[in-house]
Amino acid sequence: MTILCLALGNPAPTISLYVGGHLVRQDASRHMVTVIHNVTADMEHVSCYADNGYGVPMQATRKVNICYPPKIQAAGITVASVGNEVELRCLVDSKPKPKTIFWRDHDGRIPVIEGGNYHIMERINELVYHKPTKAEKFNKIETRVAWLRMGNLKPSSQHILYVEAWTDPALPAFVDPPTVHPADNIPEGGSMTILCLALGNPAPTISLYVGGHLVRQDASRHMVTVIHNVTADMEHVSGYADNGYGVPMQATRKVNICYPPKIQAAGITVASVGNEVELRCLVDSKPKPKTIFWRDHDGRIPVIEGGNYHIMERINESHPNLYTMVLRIHKLQASDVGDYFCHAENPYGSKTIPVSVRYGMS
Repeated sequence: MTILCLALGNPAPTISLYVGGHLVRQDASRHMVTVIHNVTADMEHVSCYADNGYGVPMQATRKVNICYPPKIQAAGITVASVGNEVELRCLVDSKPKPKTIFWRDHDGRIPVIEGGNYHIMERINELVYHKPTKAEKFNKIETRVAWLRMGNLKPSSQHILYVEAWTDPALPAFVDPPTVHPADNIPEGGSMTILCLALGNPAPTISLYVGGHLVRQDASRHMVTVIHNVTADMEHVSGYADNGYGVPMQATRKVNICYPPKIQAAGITVASVGNEVELRCLVDSKPKPKTIFWRDHDGRIPVIEGGNYHIMERINESHPNLYTMVLRIHKLQASDVGDYFCHAENPYGSKTIPVSVRYGMS
């Protein structure tokens, strides 16, 4: 099983991972992915503990469902006299709940039928507590007892019975929406960790698609993938699971990939004195940028709204990350001729590009 521990804090906390009450791994990080091999039934409690030396350390625990095939214990041979009542018992340890049956002939699959001289029962036994010698805590296991009661035994009769237990049949694949870390904003050029979880019996094949492209495929119930050099076109992350039973399942999550502003501009506009002029810059930015027109970039002299200048910003409805900066000069004067600068910035960076008005004869 793959375990992802996430923790917040400044400075970065030390995360300790406990599985089944035992310390498995410790690391100074805000996220830690650990793969546990050879899972055993006593590993059902998984805990993450975080401490960065400030405040009260935090702990969170999850109980996982560890399943295993049936295990049967039986007395073997029961000796009884004619006419006695006899009970044959078998102790079944199974998760999930098994289906049970008594066979009279295992090879011929001849079952013992309820009724007449036979009474078949199954009950949930009391919880059994056990622990390995080196363990600190007891594990609780819910057991079931299946038994067959026979009456009026005949002289010189011998009964050989077989008990068979099995778990649930094949289940179609089911997949959860992928879990992505970081969960809020992912900077372009950075990395993201994707966890795909799927259910089904037998184990399904999981396919991970990022931005519509197949990135990884594996026959598993869980798959952790790290994507480096994230680009803006990777915002759709999909998990697809199929195990050959039923209808394959797909689940998609949209992630928020952020990037600094990028600006496109015409460069030079030629106009005559008295003409109306519009200078435009197309800004591609996520999240929404702050924008301004500079008249002198080095001196940070802004163009002020009002009088001969009208400043606007338009959002592209079909592409919400595109913004158009517009500076309208109502009547071009000689003092308006020269260089202007489109400037845009967001938390991930800034960009400045020049646009110019040149005087031309009408």
